[in-house]
Amino acid sequence: MKPIVTAFALTVVLLAAAAGADAHSPDSPVSQGHFSVGLGGGLDSSSASVGLGFGYFVLDGLMPGVRYVFQWEGHDQAQYDAYQHDVSLYLRYFPFDLEAVLPFLVGEGSWLHYSQAGKGVEDLSLSLWSAMGGAGVLVFIARRFSVELMVGMRHYFDVPSDVAGGFDENRLEWNLGFGLYF
Repeated sequence: MKPIVTAFALTVVLLAAAAGADAHSPDSPVSQGHFSVGLGGGLDSSSASVGLGFGYFVLDGLMPGVRYVFQWEGHDQAQYDAYQHDVSLYLRYFPFDLEAVLPFLVGEGSWLHYSQAGKGVEDLSLSLWSAMGGAGVLVFIARRFSVELMVGMRHYFDVPSDVAGGFDENRLEWNLGFGLYF
């Protein structure tokens, strides 16, 4: 199945499930009227990333939101740097109101700007659209503070043929982050 069809089907399932969702406890962090602020990041020997997100529960268990991620990659041997800016709109659905562990489904659309420059590579600057569908789990380690693990499949649209070999149009990705729920 094509990734765009998968992302669309996931969005339809999320909306249909939300329409028939059982009421969440008003004190639940995923009940209507609550919001979330998330922060994530990563670091290794040749790259660093940081991201910030905000979501609002419009219905019990249903949270649209926005996220921004900046990533830097340094390639010492090739002597070039690459930068990535990613702005995403997402929709998360939490089907169960459990106390400490909350599974969720996610659908996301994003705009990505990628650039690279330096010795040994041709300067490159491109902007791409993508769609992602996946699932995750929140583990509350305090009343309103969570650790999040999410896994999804992302598809990038209209990748130019001259960069397609070095840029995966379809990729499995995962995210580890932290969230505050108010």
